[in-house]
Amino acid sequence: YQRAGEPDSGPYATLKAIRNFEQLQGQVTLDKPRCADASRAFGLTADTQTVPAAIATFARTTGETITETLVAVPAKVAEEQVTRRVPALCRTFRAKVAGQTSTHQVIESTPDRHQIGEGSRTVGLVTMSGTLRVTMWFVVFKARGYLGTVSVYGPAATKSQVEEFGRRALAQAERILP
Repeated sequence: YQRAGEPDSGPYATLKAIRNFEQLQGQVTLDKPRCADASRAFGLTADTQTVPAAIATFARTTGETITETLVAVPAKVAEEQVTRRVPALCRTFRAKVAGQTSTHQVIESTPDRHQIGEGSRTVGLVTMSGTLRVTMWFVVFKARGYLGTVSVYGPAATKSQVEEFGRRALAQAERILP
């Protein structure tokens, strides 16, 4: 993996990648509108828009990308994010963007299976558009005063891969953060 673009930091809602994602979400029509958060690693809420955050993205020539985000949040918010579950109704849904329809299946691990840091959750999202199948896995973990998310996106993304990158992200953050 090679770094893709420059890392970004500042208030969470001002990060370029977050603004771009929010703009894209505004162009998506879901068959189940209440499921808009099903594919999000971290929910943008009123109490998280201004918290300090940093994000970096890495890519490789085979088409996979890794995005790592660290967000300074209160312990209560971190706990809510780690214990959040995708409702059963939202584990399958259809989306339409610019006339193209895709189907999505959410795969959620049991909460205590692959714990990273002080608690974590791992979620997969399989997207089908025509004959194209792409997978995204993300892990959300909490640690000393922050929340970390790592996502792996691409045709060969796996659960074990994202959990390993989550453990590496945690180890790096523990070495660097006070």
